[in-house]
Amino acid sequence: MSQPECVFHLAAYGVKLKESDFELTAHVIILGSASLLKFCSEYGVRRVLWMGSGFEYAIGQSKPIQENAP
Repeated sequence: MSQPECVFHLAAYGVKLKESDFELTAHVIILGSASLLKFCSEYGVRRVLWMGSGFEYAIGQSKPIQENAP
């Protein structure tokens, strides 16, 4: 079985307005990401592509967010 060269990290919690539990968000993002990186290291994964979301940029922006928005 071949090992992956790249892993796409797409998982998150707290990217919807109803998901507002700070402690759960921090737990999922920090510990989940740490677990992913640990396994990637153990299996020799060379790259991790860490995705964000438009939620990071949406405060005060009109919807839909334009590519040229600040």
